Amino acid sequence: MRKATVQKLHLAHMEIEKTKMRARETVFWPGINKKIEDLVKSCETCLEYTKKQTKELMISSEIPNHPFQIVGTDLFHWNNQDFIMVVDYYSRYWEIESLHNIQFQTVIKKLKMIFSRLGIPQIVRSDNGTQFTSSEFQKFSKEWEFKHITRSPQYQQSNGTAERHVQIAKNMLNKAKRSNEDLYIALLEVKNTPVDGLASPAQLISGRRLRSTLPTSLSLLQVDPVDVNKFKKNRKKVQNLQKKYYDKNLKTLENVSDGDCVRIHDGNKWQPGKIVESKQQRSFNVKTLNGNIVRRNRRHLLKTKEGVDWMSIYLTMKACEIISDFKFSTDPNMKDLWIRQFPQENLVPLNKTAV
Repeated sequence: MRKATVQKLHLAHMEIEKTKMRARETVFWPGINKKIEDLVKSCETCLEYTKKQTKELMISSEIPNHPFQIVGTDLFHWNNQDFIMVVDYYSRYWEIESLHNIQFQTVIKKLKMIFSRLGIPQIVRSDNGTQFTSSEFQKFSKEWEFKHITRSPQYQQSNGTAERHVQIAKNMLNKAKRSNEDLYIALLEVKNTPVDGLASPAQLISGRRLRSTLPTSLSLLQVDPVDVNKFKKNRKKVQNLQKKYYDKNLKTLENVSDGDCVRIHDGNKWQPGKIVESKQQRSFNVKTLNGNIVRRNRRHLLKTKEGVDWMSIYLTMKACEIISDFKFSTDPNMKDLWIRQFPQENLVPLNKTAV
């Protein structure tokens, strides 16, 4: 009787607090709030259509110890032309090169050109584009002795420095084109403009300002290394301020680990999955119902309390070529859940093979 009543209270699939409010107007017994919470948190329909999760608290990047220790790279398209960008995490110095195609051979060649001018970084961050996940790129990283780190798909923020500078570059390109200004002079001025109120990218990466069309005294063009400790202290202050405003009203999501049953956001709905491997911070490999392994950021994983491991049930039955009435006798709701979850499968009695 109580179970049926709680199910009626949740008939409209409202969230926990609204379901409790409805209950207060109609029924009460000790422990009803807990029953409502358990039902809503394990409701297959609500889990599938729940809203996207909030952003998590910012994790500030560690400030590198020297220029070109860590770089980010990204491809972008502008004015019918493809480009590759490389940005230094230490100095915010960036370069762009045009590409005649986006094949891995071309991308690797352009990176080699940039690295030959500025040095080989210790760490290169990128997205999961085929150019960067190819075996040839892995060979390149091994031969040139740098560590290659990719971000979680569908989560651009994890390669945020490169993504942000792509937008800066596009904005600069648009303005240069609109005003009919020399693009390369504009690039030069960007490299000479101070960041974090201390020094310019050119000063931070080479210890000197670059001569431009603006009048500059000879003394300012001399090599004058930046005080590294002062620079890092100032950068940390800026990071802390950014984190303070970014983290406002945000929260940390519940921890997940290998073996946890989760829901994975596919762009529209939350589908069942199971964590098979923890990758980098907040990044996980997840096995989906079709057996594929996908990588997702924690924000795109919903930890559930369904109590039903859809993954194990589905894969076991597919492997045995049997679709049984698993647990239907002990839980009458299981049949309806199964039909909604796997509409393509035929239900047949236990120990009989599906036709």
